[in-house]
Amino acid sequence: CIRDSTSAACAIYEPISKLAMSCKLHPKHTVVATEFYALYLALIFIKLSLEFIQSSYVILTDSKTAAMMIITH
Repeated sequence: CIRDSTSAACAIYEPISKLAMSCKLHPKHTVVATEFYALYLALIFIKLSLEFIQSSYVILTDSKTAAMMIITH
């Protein structure tokens, strides 16, 4: 996730298919909101992938804040 005063962006990458998705968000999004959106993109990718490939998935994030908020809610 990237955020500065003029933009916010997040991305996911899946190494087997080498698929990358990214999106630019409104610059007023917080860092945590941007990290949540990256996690959302990853979950959407997994949901769509499960229709074609039954496999296990791992989501890696460096956002301890977003991960803790998900765990505690």
